[in-house]
Amino acid sequence: MSSSAASSAVTHAQYYEEMKTVTDNVNGFFKLIPKYLQKLLNFECEDKVATQTYRAYMEKYRDEPFKGVEWKRCRGKSKKIDTATSPDGLDIIALYALFEGIYAAKNDVRDKTKMLEKLRAVKEPRNNACHEEPDMYNSNTFEEMKQEMFALLDEAKQFYDKYKSDIDSMKLELDRDIKTGFSPGATVQSFNCHRILTKGKDIAIARFQKYKEEALHFEDGTVTTVKRPEVFHPIKVMLQDRRLPFQDLFQSSSSTEQIVLISGEAGAGKTTLLMNIILHFTGDEDYLKSFEILVYIDSDTKSLHQVANGHFGDVCTELGSDEAVLEALSQLHVLFLVDGFDELNIKSTTVLYELLQKNWHPNSRILITTRPQDSGELKKFLSKPHVHKFSAYKMAPFSELSEQLKFIERYAQSLADDPASPLAMRKRFEEFDAKLQKSFTEPISLVHFCIIFKKSPEKINQWGSIIDVSRDRLELIKTYIEDKLIKVTPNNNADLMKGLFLIFCQWALKFLVQNKITFTADDRNELRETCCRKIEQYGALHVVDAKTILNVMLKVRPSMSGHANETYSFSHKSLQEILAAHFIFHKMKKSAEPVLESVGVTAETCKSLRVVLLFVVQVLRDEEPEIFKIHWPKLKEALCHSGVDFFGAAMNCVARCPGVPEMAELVDLTPPVYRWRVWKGSDVAAVASILLHAQARPQRLQVWMEASILRKEAGSWTKLLAATSGVEELELCLRPHNSDQPYDAYQSDDDLIEPLLNSGVRLVKFDGCVGTAAGVAALAKVGRDAFFNIHLATPVALSALKPRSHDFFTVWTRPLSPLSPIDPKWLLPASALTSLFVDGADEGAWEAAAHTISAFAFIRRKHTITWFRTLVLKNSRLCKADLSLLVKELHHRGIRTNHAKEEGTFAAIDKDCVHLIITDSLPRAGPAGPSEVRIVKPSSWW
Repeated sequence: MSSSAASSAVTHAQYYEEMKTVTDNVNGFFKLIPKYLQKLLNFECEDKVATQTYRAYMEKYRDEPFKGVEWKRCRGKSKKIDTATSPDGLDIIALYALFEGIYAAKNDVRDKTKMLEKLRAVKEPRNNACHEEPDMYNSNTFEEMKQEMFALLDEAKQFYDKYKSDIDSMKLELDRDIKTGFSPGATVQSFNCHRILTKGKDIAIARFQKYKEEALHFEDGTVTTVKRPEVFHPIKVMLQDRRLPFQDLFQSSSSTEQIVLISGEAGAGKTTLLMNIILHFTGDEDYLKSFEILVYIDSDTKSLHQVANGHFGDVCTELGSDEAVLEALSQLHVLFLVDGFDELNIKSTTVLYELLQKNWHPNSRILITTRPQDSGELKKFLSKPHVHKFSAYKMAPFSELSEQLKFIERYAQSLADDPASPLAMRKRFEEFDAKLQKSFTEPISLVHFCIIFKKSPEKINQWGSIIDVSRDRLELIKTYIEDKLIKVTPNNNADLMKGLFLIFCQWALKFLVQNKITFTADDRNELRETCCRKIEQYGALHVVDAKTILNVMLKVRPSMSGHANETYSFSHKSLQEILAAHFIFHKMKKSAEPVLESVGVTAETCKSLRVVLLFVVQVLRDEEPEIFKIHWPKLKEALCHSGVDFFGAAMNCVARCPGVPEMAELVDLTPPVYRWRVWKGSDVAAVASILLHAQARPQRLQVWMEASILRKEAGSWTKLLAATSGVEELELCLRPHNSDQPYDAYQSDDDLIEPLLNSGVRLVKFDGCVGTAAGVAALAKVGRDAFFNIHLATPVALSALKPRSHDFFTVWTRPLSPLSPIDPKWLLPASALTSLFVDGADEGAWEAAAHTISAFAFIRRKHTITWFRTLVLKNSRLCKADLSLLVKELHHRGIRTNHAKEEGTFAAIDKDCVHLIITDSLPRAGPAGPSEVRIVKPSSWW
């Protein structure tokens, strides 16, 4: 045998032995030891109820509950113990913590010293192997583990005397498990997984570390480096109308929703969110602990093999191929982050298709970011039979001034040269008109505010809308380029400077038409040659360096996936879009003929250009209204081709261009819909504009938003109601839906209700607070056969209301003083489906609750008994004795609830609600009197 063959044989033998060692150690630490510790724990907890948590089990022996610090000290870092009711799925660390905690809680006469020593002896090697890689490759590690396990079982046999025979059987079973545990095929996979989780993970994390800092490229050419964790503002996401912390994206463990889609406008913080998730993964954040490895896929990636090689480098070579790495990843809990479906061209969709075609571990997750206009296409792609179910979230815009100010403070502290600047920035933003403040809904727009405040604060005084911010940002770029070129351009040639600037604008559009945001080295060289030709036209090639201009306009874009080749881009996609829009605007100013097709804007390419087109519309309408009239028909057609082919997209365009009433015409080009949703503050002005300037009408307007938000849009709300001719129905819901903000449900909404009198619309649903007779009168006039859910700021007469006889009529009130007089006008409308909620009854105040219910009780015709569909105490602090007295008193006063099938009179306690069930019949077993009252759980009767 040749020396090379012999060397190869030795290598393979060593490789095989190494794999066997790693597999034995992994199986021992993560399967065998937990398996037998779980059996021993069941012996220790023989008297534990199956549904009882270990915490409750320990507290039973302690005779007192754990305090917060005590419990954390007891369970250590093993948070699974908090809710665990069985040992299944618990690792060595958690199991050891349980043994230690239970022994301490029982505090019995048994001497547990030796047992704890043996338990520690099997725990410590696991810790060493997991934190010291050489131990995992040491064949002695498994041998020592076996010895310690058998020693533990020997000690357990003495400690758990009644289970001696069971433990003898366990020793035989352990011996069989050890002998049959090694399988060459499984070993290869185990070894590969281990190498990814050790060396591969180290390589990936080392690459991710460089993203702890972010280089902010400003339009004046300066670059400021900031630490991402310091400027990261905790982003909220939206699921339907619920605002949630971004960490909630990872709460669901359902394998049926393995894919998470996040859509957001340019500058909403999608990439920033992913980069901070990456940094959190390299740290110790709880919300990511279920994932073993993280893989980032950016818009330059073309295949999963490139992903594997980019992330894990030498590990691919060590394991023999990229495919071996991908196969190992399929066995692990992987978090895939795909940044920017909207930024992928046709070629690079390959990686997304590959990703979705493969079978990953059920606990893996794929998180994809996109823009709203592209989310529809992505959802169609994800809806194909081979793809798992997905959940769709949106980036939540900044809706509160407090959020905006916190964001400004974070960035200002990184940008400021002196401590006073952050306060000055904050104060200046607070001085803005509320309408202008509300236009800063995306993080990127607030960053622009900070930059312009720092570089040209005088410009801010001229701002009237968000379009002014973008315009000034563009001016900053032009000014900087001029400053750079003026020193080297012959005779300060303004035409050359303008020509060079337009080249970049043209290239920005050219790449967006191709749905690209990155320049390869070849692209950059081609752009440089184009600049050189322009410079040569002016005879300045020997004094003007095109490379200097490129460095001004483009930044190096290192690949997060670890690719060797650098790419280039504008500082942000939003800047690229502004430049592209400027090029179209420049062309339209110079020509009365259609120009869109000549610059590459066609029906096929419009889809990636909606933001650009909206910017063109705003600037052209604002600066050149007569030229706008000429080009509007083609712009409108292009917007339709960009995906504005349904009402929601059209309304979004109207909202983004508040000074362009012609935008409402887009709605007339979309299919009619039954219901228009007005769920955000910006929707109010948009729908008002549509009703004023378009022909389309819905049958129903659905206005669902917190009263405080609608109140800020009071002017637009009045305009909307005045323009409702042709709209038949209105839903007005003024309470927050799953809001994370504090809310006063008893603040009167009469100022929002009374303008309804100026509309011809019929109110079919109302959910809000009334506090005056005028508010009730307005509801009574427009709310015919309506669904009402009314909070009373103060008791008022509601008898004028005409609820739907077949639907619910619900009233909420706070308790009245038992000594306060009752106005007969407070009686609720006579309806068999009326429900009354009494909110916040204090401890011992059952008489106040009885007085309040009686004050609103109505009398059914031909009866002397008052009927409610339901009676509920919300947030009640009444004790069981108080509740007994309350239902007895209500029964005595002739008040009944619509529970004819129930037997008796009782209260059903359900968390923060107490349902009062009051019928004519009494408990079968009790005496004939209302004093027999049952306090039961709701599950016993509904």
